[in-house]
Amino acid sequence: MKMKGLVALVNGASRGIGAAIAREFGKEGAKVVVVARTAEPGGRFPGTIGEVAAAINEAGGEAVPIQCDSTQEDQVERTVRQTLERYGKIDVVVNNLGVMIVSPVVSTQPRHFLLGLRVNVYAPFLMCHYALPSMMEQRSGSIVNITSGAAWSRNGSNYAATKAALNRYTICLADEVREYNIAVNALDPGPIRTEVAEILQPPDHNWSAYAPPRAMGPPAVFLAVQDAKSFTGQVVRREEFRKTWPPVGNP
Repeated sequence: MKMKGLVALVNGASRGIGAAIAREFGKEGAKVVVVARTAEPGGRFPGTIGEVAAAINEAGGEAVPIQCDSTQEDQVERTVRQTLERYGKIDVVVNNLGVMIVSPVVSTQPRHFLLGLRVNVYAPFLMCHYALPSMMEQRSGSIVNITSGAAWSRNGSNYAATKAALNRYTICLADEVREYNIAVNALDPGPIRTEVAEILQPPDHNWSAYAPPRAMGPPAVFLAVQDAKSFTGQVVRREEFRKTWPPVGNP
C-alpha cells in the first residue's frame, strides 16, 4: 500500500472529488481525516463526512470525520489540532474546496465575489497555515490543492481569478517550504461527473467527456507521497497523468 502509515487530511470530502480521494487514500493504507461542512444528511446535495468515513472503515481502512467550515479560522485551527491530538502528525493535506461564481462582473454581487475568494483561496491558505508547522517540524509532507482549468479561461473572470490565484499560491508555497522537504502541487481534475454536477446540469447534458470521481484517486495518491526532492511546485492535469507527468523515472 502506497500510503501505509501516513495521516491524510482531506478537506471538502463529503462528496464528489474529495470523497473519492479520501476513499482512495484509505484503500492505500492512509489514516484519513474526512473534513467538510456537511455532517448531517438532508441538505441540497447528497453525501456527508460520516458516510465517507464509514465507507472507508467498512472497506478495512481507518478514517475519522471532522466537521469544519474551512473559511472560519477557529474551525480550521480546531480541525488541525484534533488531528494532531489523535494521530500525532499530519503527512498529507488535500484542499478540495470550491465555489463557482461565473456571472459577468457587472451582475456579480460583491459579496459573491468575496465568497469565491474565501472558499477558493483563503480556505486553502488557512489549512496550510495551521497544518504546515507540524510538517515543517517533521521535515516531510505533501500538500495537494485541487484547482481548475478555469484558471486559464478567457471567461468566467470571477472563478478564473480565484483558481489562478490558487495556482500561483501553490507554486510560491512550494519554494517557501522546499527546505523542509514538503511537496506542494496543484491538480486540475478536468471534467468530472460528480453528484453536484448531475444535479446542476440539465437532464439532456452530454456526459461523454466526463470522468467519474474515482479517476482522481491515482493521481492524488501519487502527489500525496511526493516530497520536495521528487515532485513539487507543479500544476498538473488529471487527464495527463502517466502521459506528460510525472517525469520518466519517477514511479
